[in-house]
Amino acid sequence: MLEEPEQNLEPQMQRSCVKFLRALCSNNAQIIIATHSPYVLSPIIDLKGVQRLVKSHKGELTCVDLGAISPDGWDFLQLRKKVPHDMELLEALFAPFVVIWEGDSEAGLYPTLMRQLADYPSEWLAGVNAGDAGLDRICLWFKQAGYETVVVLDGDSKNTLSRLSAEKIAFLALPSGKKIEHIVSDALLGLEDAATAKLLLSAIGFSGKINWRNEFKAIWPALAELFRKKELERRSMPTDIAIAEIAEIASQKSLKQSPSDIRRLLETNKGRRFYESIAFSLHKEGKVPVICSKILDALREIWNNQRPLGQYQFDEEGNIHTYVT
Repeated sequence: MLEEPEQNLEPQMQRSCVKFLRALCSNNAQIIIATHSPYVLSPIIDLKGVQRLVKSHKGELTCVDLGAISPDGWDFLQLRKKVPHDMELLEALFAPFVVIWEGDSEAGLYPTLMRQLADYPSEWLAGVNAGDAGLDRICLWFKQAGYETVVVLDGDSKNTLSRLSAEKIAFLALPSGKKIEHIVSDALLGLEDAATAKLLLSAIGFSGKINWRNEFKAIWPALAELFRKKELERRSMPTDIAIAEIAEIASQKSLKQSPSDIRRLLETNKGRRFYESIAFSLHKEGKVPVICSKILDALREIWNNQRPLGQYQFDEEGNIHTYVT
């Protein structure tokens, strides 16, 4: 029996704990390990033999065999293949409350804002990007395993909201018809043109996806002109130099420095790192969208038992309502 073998070990060594113990013990030995580290669990691909001990609200200790959880035939191995971030999924196994983000945009934006807020208890929250696993499927797995879960998602898909509602899965949804891209683009429009250009260019990264042949040619003329002028094609350039060049081109040709269609740019660049960078910058500028702050407030209220787990949707004014199909 070993208690927390991860103590004083680097993550790489923690991953090897189970392997080392199996090598040291004979095949017919029983090894009991108590751990608080997702790295120790990482080599146990299907969670076979992993038991979750948790104290109930009544103070009773319960034990759940996580390797046996398989709602609708979807075991942990199948979830693991479909969820984008493996360690994120493993970390969630140690949390009593799990937030399921609808996609990369939410998984980049909200957790970044949480970490920037000094008074936000982000340490208790584990979030998982649903990815290709599906919101209802991953929620059902965690619910069957005894976790409290809530989905954070857009408000534009009535079918998704109705399906979650029918499955009795808790969620927090943006106003009807709204996507996270709509909310963020409105916030960016509240910045000065030069500030928006710098923020977006820093978030995307100058090299890689950017070139004058793709969507930037149509929605970011000043940037496309810079590529043509400098004969740049998938080459890097320091952001501050690029911003100065774009500003000069924009002034010469009476163009905007930032994209003419910010929403389209956000919809075609949904990477998690992209939205992390945007969230960091919006917080720094004091321009965090009100509705995003409301989502975070609701999560905090649920955790503090000030609001019951339920199915909620915000309206355009930022008021929260119980969802009605």
